[in-house]
Formats: sequence, structure tokens, C-alpha cells
Amino acid sequence: MDVKYQIFVSSTYADLVDERRSVIEAVLNLGHIPVGMAAFQASDDTQWDYIKRRIDDSDYYVLIVAERYGSELKGKSYTQMEYGYAVAQGVPTVAFLLEGGARKTWAAEKGEFEKKAKLERFRKLYEKKLVKYWRNKDDLAGKVAMAIRRYDRGLSGGPPLGFAAV
Repeated sequence: MDVKYQIFVSSTYADLVDERRSVIEAVLNLGHIPVGMAAFQASDDTQWDYIKRRIDDSDYYVLIVAERYGSELKGKSYTQMEYGYAVAQGVPTVAFLLEGGARKTWAAEKGEFEKKAKLERFRKLYEKKLVKYWRNKDDLAGKVAMAIRRYDRGLSGGPPLGFAAV
């Protein structure tokens, strides 16, 4: 029997539409179920409760970060809150950060430079756990698929290689 994993895909919204779509296609092509909150705009505590339930129901958590910190609730971005919640709940996680060279050529309109300090602190937080770096949407989708496939090949008793047990 094939196992289907529910994988929570987290990212900021407007800047990563194509990248998120590529990751979701990769997850679907592997026969798993992608979920995430990109389909609606985060705005209040009720939505935060909904997000937490979706993370609780997920087997793995994938975070995609480029040059935006994102929408905030009580001084923290939703992506940071989601990541922190997934870690606290013991959901295996992996963060995919835009790599240095690609950051230099990232479109200015996709950035959020007024929140650059918050973004840099957040990137450092991810780097304390398992992190992988990506250059473009295809590279990102391939790396996410590889992390998932490693588990599909028969690993048991723990999270797939490429995901950090928390």
C-alpha cells in the first residue's frame, strides 16, 4: 500500500507564486498531498487557529524563503509563526532559503526591504535547523522532491533524510 503524506508548504504569498506552484506540483507528482495557507490572506487569530490545525494534520512541513518577511500578526510574520509552531509540535521540518547569488539578482519588486532586519534574523533562525538553498523555481522543486523521495525509498522509523526531526 502506498503511503500518502500531507505536506504543509509555507511561504510568503505574492513573491513566491511560481516557486510555490512548482513545489506543489512536485509534491503532487510524488503522490502526496500539499496543503498551505497561500490560498487566503492571513488577518486574525481565527485564521491562525485554522493554520495550526492544518499544521497539526500534516506529516511534514516545508518552508520556502526568498526576500520577504511577510504579513504579520502581533509583530511576527505568519511564516515565522507557522515554522515555530511546526517545530514546537514535533512536525519534521526543512527550510529552503534563496541562496546568496540568487538573492543578489532577485527582483526588487519581490523584496520587502523595509523588513530586511527581521528577514535576516528569521533566516538565521532557520539555519539552526536543517536548511537547503535554492536558485530558481526548478531547483527548488527538485530539492523538495528529493527530500520527500528519500523517505519514499524505504526509510522507516523516523523522518526522511532532508527533514529535521524536532
